[in-house]
Amino acid sequence: MSFLHLLPDPRSAQLIVRSVIAPVVLLVAACGGGGGDPPPAPTESVFLSGTAATGAPMVGATIVVFDATGTEVQVCRDASNAVVACTTGADGRFTLGLRAGAQAPLVFSATPADGGLTHVSMLDQAQDGDTVNVTPITTLIAAALSPSGNPHTLQPGDFDPASLQAALAEIVAALQPLFDAVGTTVNPITGAFVADGTGLDRALDVLDVQMGPDANGVFVVSAEIRLNGDDVQPASVVIAGGGNPVTQNMASVTPAALPVDGVAPLLADLLQRMGACYNLPHAMRVNTATTPHSLIASACTGLFVDGDPASYLSNGYRAGPGAAFSGMFGNRDTSGPAGVPNALTYDQPVYEYTRDGAHAGDVVFTFRWRDLLGNQGWEQGVVRMQNDRFHFIGNQYAYDAHVRPYVQRREFLEADSSDFSYFSTGYNTWVRNHLDGAGNPLFDRVQFTSPGGRVLTVWPAAGLDRLNYRLTNGTVSSTSVINLQWGYFSGGSVGPSGTDLADLETGRVFARDAAGNPQPWTSEQIQAIPNQGKWRLDFFLAGNASSTPDATQWHTTQSRARTLPEVQAMTWAAFVPEVVGMMRADIDAARGGIPFDAPDVIELQPTQPGDPLNYWSVPSGALTPTSVLVNGSYTDGVITQRFNDGQSVRTSMRTTRIFCARASAADAHCELDGSGNSTGRFNAGSVIHSIDLWGRTDRGVEQANLYALYRRLP
Repeated sequence: MSFLHLLPDPRSAQLIVRSVIAPVVLLVAACGGGGGDPPPAPTESVFLSGTAATGAPMVGATIVVFDATGTEVQVCRDASNAVVACTTGADGRFTLGLRAGAQAPLVFSATPADGGLTHVSMLDQAQDGDTVNVTPITTLIAAALSPSGNPHTLQPGDFDPASLQAALAEIVAALQPLFDAVGTTVNPITGAFVADGTGLDRALDVLDVQMGPDANGVFVVSAEIRLNGDDVQPASVVIAGGGNPVTQNMASVTPAALPVDGVAPLLADLLQRMGACYNLPHAMRVNTATTPHSLIASACTGLFVDGDPASYLSNGYRAGPGAAFSGMFGNRDTSGPAGVPNALTYDQPVYEYTRDGAHAGDVVFTFRWRDLLGNQGWEQGVVRMQNDRFHFIGNQYAYDAHVRPYVQRREFLEADSSDFSYFSTGYNTWVRNHLDGAGNPLFDRVQFTSPGGRVLTVWPAAGLDRLNYRLTNGTVSSTSVINLQWGYFSGGSVGPSGTDLADLETGRVFARDAAGNPQPWTSEQIQAIPNQGKWRLDFFLAGNASSTPDATQWHTTQSRARTLPEVQAMTWAAFVPEVVGMMRADIDAARGGIPFDAPDVIELQPTQPGDPLNYWSVPSGALTPTSVLVNGSYTDGVITQRFNDGQSVRTSMRTTRIFCARASAADAHCELDGSGNSTGRFNAGSVIHSIDLWGRTDRGVEQANLYALYRRLP
């Protein structure tokens, strides 16, 4: 572990400020320190230390301190006495000095190295050697003190000792069942603790803090407490506009409803072992003489329960090439920059919940992966304790399915349809169209039961790799998305035609009332949905028309659906103007998109002089796409089928090529070779109706910037 090197504490005992048990509200700011200046003579006489953690330690986070004058007053020095940015160590610990003359109150911020959510804390007084922590709990206290309710805009002048103590008491009272359950009496602001998954840190492990304005512009900070169980809804503490904390379901916060002690370091240990496996030379990891390839390194097999990769099962996938953990079997020995091994890093474990029932004790968590090329992403794992360490076991479900919040920006490129471009938001209830041995759909249907009790049903169809909703005419649509709110770029859900968007976009599914009329949810209704929503999935195999499912799976969201105002405020990755122009020029409005008059693939990469080098761009603040997806239809004059295809892309990529993939034996939109296998080329008669840049946030929200290529008729 590494700490900032500070000059010896002069211990002159000059009191600049005196540390108090109050939370510090953070004013977000850039790193301070003037690292390029000549080393000044040390002027700090007060030194503070603390821990920045969200359960897992905040590693490499930047700490900034503002005093009563609004001036940055933190000082950290390297071994040569030069001023450097103040950052946290591998355990989340930090030590910093205060500039001479710093005036209380103080506001602290801790900004993660990856640019994630900044947390805030505060002191109304401080003296040399005092402790101040920066955590989600101190951020809640900051929200209670902030006049607007936004902890990131709290100023040192917004609180005094009395108001700080009152806010601290309010938050502690609201969270008291949680503190009792983990057995801690540590002061959240000034008490010493270690980010080891015990005591106060155990409480932090289960807190999921999210924030933003509600439908009325009131800034809301919510802290959900993740409770054990596949079907257990979370407890929560919500602060709106800096008002009093409002609690829900807190009676359910008991020791049995929380993770066992020490989950955070156990997850960190698993990710370190995972990196040790993945970064072995390929020949040491994999036996390529077997088909499929098998693992031979104990560092890799030891990641799984019983040391056996075959024990792993998640959404129907075992560990193997082209399946789960496929990267473990791949060769990256020369695929990094300048031909070096492309090393992988696994970090930032986030505890989600502990399962019950047949899988009691298995832990669900989220983590980040990164490589040397700048690619990164977030994945979810399910692990089981064995021999005092976590090992991967998977969710032990047989079928590939999930439910996630889904937002879309849909821009119409056809000249007469541009006024119909719109935003929408809802949920993607996705189930893979599993096939039987004859290439026919395995399912009759799958039913999703939402946390609120609503039942949604999706159905299979030839040509589609997922199950989708039925339209009012009984045919299966091309979408697995249920839209809760929608609105045109120009505003409102009723556009140029005078008809509601939901009645124009007949190929998509929108919320409706009992009479079948469009009825979007209100932003208040969406904001009331828990982030950790528990959904029940019932699977009915082909031929099962009864009400008794053949299998049931539970799936948990990590975030609620977004509201329409939240979607409209987003920044989006987008195709560059030259590519948009190329698409627009290729549209055949009469055929509903871009047609294939001869078999071909979709080239989103330069193929001739003058083509763009990058086919899409990612502005600052936008989510980087990880897939490029297309929807279309195929007709040979006799049959007409809908289809969807796509290509995964790394976050560093800005070009790709999309191949045709058959979704079932009845799927005819791909060209076949003499053996009846797809050549990867789309058949003549195929038409691409839309293409979108798709990505997923670290909290599981899917975002698609979709370019509609068909004509939108009023």
